[in-house]
Amino acid sequence: MEHARAVVRLCGVVMIAGGALLCISSDFTIFPYALVLCMLGLALAVQIPDRYQASWSKAVGLLFLAGALIGAFAGIIGQYSSAILFSTQRYGETGNLIDVTNYQISYFTDRYGSISAFLLLGLGLFFLARVIPTDRVGLAAQRILILLAVLSLVIYLAGVIDVYLDGETPGILVAVLWRVFGFGWIILGALHVVARQARSTKGWLHVW
Repeated sequence: MEHARAVVRLCGVVMIAGGALLCISSDFTIFPYALVLCMLGLALAVQIPDRYQASWSKAVGLLFLAGALIGAFAGIIGQYSSAILFSTQRYGETGNLIDVTNYQISYFTDRYGSISAFLLLGLGLFFLARVIPTDRVGLAAQRILILLAVLSLVIYLAGVIDVYLDGETPGILVAVLWRVFGFGWIILGALHVVARQARSTKGWLHVW
């Protein structure tokens, strides 16, 4: 069990690192890396025996989390690829070519990868919050997960407004959302770092 506790603490450090990147970075290209760190830390922590109660909610939560990871990785891949998937041409009334629009792979990875990752993450966190042991530390972690789930869905909606509806979310609102979102991951990671083993009334060991 000492090994399990060390792994839980390592997962907490990874989540803290991801949350810190979210808080201090103002460059959008950094956000997918930070998000991957946060999700990987949580996904690994969930696998620790007796860490989260085994149930269908855990399986569904991990499935959504896996989808969110794929979306975040797609966003990272899009940053390094300049490949053009297809182009569209616009012609004037006289038949002259007046405009060419190139659709790079990042156009799709950002719209359907990075943005959808927040939707999947929010749903996954809601399910994972249901399977945390409800002792004092576990209850605190459960509340943080629910907060992160809500924030993830709000960030997803902000992305939909900006990208799909051609609107513009206020910059100050986006900045605040990112910082609170990052700070929430820092708190969740800290709860894992200070996690301790406590024997329940049934005699099972839980890493909380």
